[in-house]
Amino acid sequence: MPGLKERWLELCLDLSQDPAYMVVGTRKILRNVVWTISGKDWHTGEFDVEKLVGYRSWRTKKTQLTKYYLNPEEFDRAKKKYAHIRDNLDRYDSVNMTLRNGDKFGWTAQDHCMAAMIISYWPKRKGKDAACEIDVYYRTTEVAKKFAADLAFFREEIFPAFSPISKIRFVFSTCNMSVAFTPALFLTIDEPIPFLENIREEDQRHWRRICSYLTRYLCLKEDMKFRQHDRIRVKLQTVMARNKQDELKQYLDEHRELLEIRSKG
Repeated sequence: MPGLKERWLELCLDLSQDPAYMVVGTRKILRNVVWTISGKDWHTGEFDVEKLVGYRSWRTKKTQLTKYYLNPEEFDRAKKKYAHIRDNLDRYDSVNMTLRNGDKFGWTAQDHCMAAMIISYWPKRKGKDAACEIDVYYRTTEVAKKFAADLAFFREEIFPAFSPISKIRFVFSTCNMSVAFTPALFLTIDEPIPFLENIREEDQRHWRRICSYLTRYLCLKEDMKFRQHDRIRVKLQTVMARNKQDELKQYLDEHRELLEIRSKG
């Protein structure tokens, strides 16, 4: 049965195939994306980001997300107001919750990625049970790795306070698929070759750049320049099944000429 993991992987593939609004460095930028997931899919299956995309410590990452995005007073206010609407009023209403806590210092620091969420309560009506719908608004995010951590954070720390969830919408002003982070998905994807082939059919430039990073991750033995990239290299070489590594290496070798010609061009 498909669950959160499967739906997120579908999103990663869809965005990898979609045309870029702009390409900036390693990032394929997309505009005005809305991703909807049912409450049933949201609650189904395991979602362990250490296994999924190779985070070294989920505990450390969750502490970081809490520090920047979960204001205790704001969260407590939203929980109490929503509970009052659901349990005492039993009528349609909604609650706004700001997703901002600590500041990010320094003019070079990126601004907060998450912005706010709206929790809407819909009372029982003809043919439909009472339900909660949540809309989460983003300035931007990277979908293949960083958004996965956000999903785990929402699932464990925030959304359990609001029930019964029937639907969740994530609304992105922009989001991006990083060619440097996308190979981390192969820790989770059972059949990586069809995934790559689907991307190649729709966006060959994006496919070539993913393959370029994948080649470095699977073949290099020395440390890479950026720490996050090097962690992906180490995870792919040490955690990913040997037969999957061999399958990917063979695939890259079969397309070596095309990749070399395109990179020179």
